[in-house]
Amino acid sequence: MIDTLFASLLDYSALGLFAAYLIWQSVQSAKKQDQMISDFTTELDELRDRREQEIADLRDRYQSVIDDINNHRDSLTDGIDRKLKGIFASLNKIQSGVDHISISVEEMKTQERIRRAAVELRGD
Repeated sequence: MIDTLFASLLDYSALGLFAAYLIWQSVQSAKKQDQMISDFTTELDELRDRREQEIADLRDRYQSVIDDINNHRDSLTDGIDRKLKGIFASLNKIQSGVDHISISVEEMKTQERIRRAAVELRGD
């Protein structure tokens, strides 16, 4: 088939040779375009893979930073909670001490009233 095609093109002399050259050039051009498209898609796939890896790396770094911040916040919160519990315990001790002193003062006042009343009764 190719032989008959070339034979019929040769029958047209220079015009047939030019047509054969155009066919050959078209085939070669198509091969080059196919190779360029293949190279481009390969490079594009590599760029996509690299971009996806960079995005994954960024996400990992940001997640690490967020985890560090959360851990720091949690440790600060725990420290504040412990300090507040200590303060509340101290305040409760102080309150019980104040209550105890208040009761003692009231008892002293009562005893003083009783003594005054006893002195007034004896003095009468």
